[in-house]
Amino acid sequence: MLNWYEPKVAPFELYGHPAYTEDGPEDAYVEEWRTKMYELLEHSRPDLLWLDGDWTASDKTWGTKEIVADYYNTANEEWDSEVLVNDRFGQPTPKDRGRGNYMTLEMTLADYEPPDEIFAETSEAVGNLNPNSWGWDRNATPENVPDAKDLVHPLVGTVSTNSTLLIGLGPKANGVIAEVQREPVLGLGRWLEINGEAIYGTRHWKAGRRDQRRGRPIHDEG
Repeated sequence: MLNWYEPKVAPFELYGHPAYTEDGPEDAYVEEWRTKMYELLEHSRPDLLWLDGDWTASDKTWGTKEIVADYYNTANEEWDSEVLVNDRFGQPTPKDRGRGNYMTLEMTLADYEPPDEIFAETSEAVGNLNPNSWGWDRNATPENVPDAKDLVHPLVGTVSTNSTLLIGLGPKANGVIAEVQREPVLGLGRWLEINGEAIYGTRHWKAGRRDQRRGRPIHDEG
């Protein structure tokens, strides 16, 4: 919901991003956002709709339920495609379980700690490779960006708790991914070339860290 920086929608702050009131975004901004969403669906026919910015207002304010319903119906009736939507529809957001097709879990890649529980729902853990932005970050350096070793830990942890891992990259305006971001991901790929059978097609643990502390087995010995 926050991707459209529209200077003509006042009031606005840095780079034209609208200022939100306690009641949520301005009506004009929401209308502009909805127009661009339908334009995206019409011209791109995406397989996945990944919503974000949901904490700013309710799903009624954003109109996300209608957008998602139209997305499902259009994909089924016109595209003959199977599609997915994450769970960030709008407030309230108590982990948003049961909304969308899967649960989205936010984390910090470099400081990852596996969760206490094994998630019964289909879930995806998301982490940002850049230190300060989900977009292009000119201040990213090898010293403040996670390296390949830092990425192995969250990958193994997410798979072991019944989740998938999404690593956020911020390309430049021309689409180029800077070397400081490329190398960690390519390094993780090299690790998977050797250890991939421990990731792909495997089962999650039987119990999480909470059960481990209670003295229960954490590995599936079957």
